[in-house]
Amino acid sequence: MDCRLYFSVLFGVLLMEFAKSSYIALESNTSVIHPILTKKLQMRCAVRRDANFGQGSETQTQLYNLITASQTKHASDRMSTPERKDSEGLNSSSSHADLYRLLSIVITVGDRDNIASVTGCDAPIVEENFSEKIHADGSCDSSPGDDEQGYLLLTLDRPLAKHAGTFTCEASALDSEKNPISIRTSLRILAVEPTLADAVEYISINDKHIADLKEQIVQLREESETIKEGQSKMEHFEYNKIKGQNIQTGGATCDRHTITFARPYKEPPTVFVAIQSVTSNSNYFSTNSVTVEEVDEESFTINCVAGSYLTATFQWLAIDN
Repeated sequence: MDCRLYFSVLFGVLLMEFAKSSYIALESNTSVIHPILTKKLQMRCAVRRDANFGQGSETQTQLYNLITASQTKHASDRMSTPERKDSEGLNSSSSHADLYRLLSIVITVGDRDNIASVTGCDAPIVEENFSEKIHADGSCDSSPGDDEQGYLLLTLDRPLAKHAGTFTCEASALDSEKNPISIRTSLRILAVEPTLADAVEYISINDKHIADLKEQIVQLREESETIKEGQSKMEHFEYNKIKGQNIQTGGATCDRHTITFARPYKEPPTVFVAIQSVTSNSNYFSTNSVTVEEVDEESFTINCVAGSYLTATFQWLAIDN
């Protein structure tokens, strides 16, 4: 056989085996809903590439429980699906699929009642009947999981008995010959009526949780009172400090003035001055300035110079050191 022909055939066989290594898995974090004790139900459907699929790969059951799996093909039904009985008596089947490109993933319940779907890299869509209860995450373009082409994750808080049922995940794709293909997998989630022991345990857990919250609230209140007390003392100290200062202000027209303080200071204060307003009687540009020349405990002298054709006023502030 020609060497090039041999390697072409070998490459084609390897490509075919790689393409057929894809499979679908629908998994949940629990197989039984306890209406009182089950706080969250998560269901995840993923299309994966795994050459060891069907040989007890540990990654298949590391986080979720795969209950059932089956597949159908629209273009042709050439592959068999060996079946087995699960420990709970549920039918389970698995097989590889000649999957080339993933197009969409949809999860349904019962008689094909759509819950949510994802197409391409668009955000998942939750059907209106379930939008207030279920949160969806997923993509057909990428996945955080290893060797996954796409996934769809559904999360339901506080599931009830009515949320149990048979769930089906179907992935639509193209095979290596660009023919449409569909891979389907199903799992069943049961629900049990809560027993008296479950109710007692739930009440006990809630009572402990409430007691812990009350204790935390008491601690927070004590810390809050301590903070408020410290803040009050600081504000009182700052108020007394400000109240004890001798702060005086005033103003006058621009000229040379000796201004006497209404209340004498114990020592010469710091005086701040600034031009407050300027009125011009001419189009000529003029400058003005204001300076403090002398300061003592009872008065200060200020010299305010306004430019030609200008009328100005100044403002002053004195504060003890």
